[in-house]
Amino acid sequence: MNHTSRRAAIQVGIAGLVALALLLVGIAWIKDYRLGKKKRTLIAQFEEVGNLSEGDPVSVRGVKKGLVREVRLLDQGVRVEFEIERDVALHPDAVIRIANIGFMGEKFLALDPGSAPGSFDLRKPIPGRFQSGVPEVISGAGDLITQATELSSRLNEFLDAVDPATMERASKNLEKMSASLSTAVDRNQEDLRQAVLDFKSAAHQIKTIASENSEQVGTSIKDFGTAS
Repeated sequence: MNHTSRRAAIQVGIAGLVALALLLVGIAWIKDYRLGKKKRTLIAQFEEVGNLSEGDPVSVRGVKKGLVREVRLLDQGVRVEFEIERDVALHPDAVIRIANIGFMGEKFLALDPGSAPGSFDLRKPIPGRFQSGVPEVISGAGDLITQATELSSRLNEFLDAVDPATMERASKNLEKMSASLSTAVDRNQEDLRQAVLDFKSAAHQIKTIASENSEQVGTSIKDFGTAS
């Protein structure tokens, strides 16, 4: 191989290496790996996650800082493994919640790093909360409609089983009872008023007696406690 051919081969090799490097950089960029920014893996614990999945974003105060790496169902709750950039400082009161993006309810992790003095113990999982989105609200409304329909059906069955004449008699008796009670109150209004005044006067007298003899009563209670 002459000098010219060797030089051409070297140039082709260098061009291939450059192309490979550019390809790797492009792949890293597509996967949202930012060169020069190190990340760390953290764990969060939830009771439920509402279809949160791997690859969903993690934001800190609205700024995207990482991705969900794993969602694992446990015997008690759900374990979520995610990564964030190392420049995010976590405090002891840090919490994380599953929030929603848009009307369709796409999920993401919203991390609140906290503000209490000190640092969060990264050996422990971050406590997580689930925030219901539009799909969960619609599902809950559907359950309420179903329950209301069942209640209406049972009420109709009850009304069909009751004799109309019995319902009419009960209504008339209730009306008579209400009228009798109103008449009795009207006739004895003055007596009721006097009874209320007498009760207030008696309560005032008892309060006065207790105030005037509070020291004696306290001594008697102490003596009783000592004797017992």
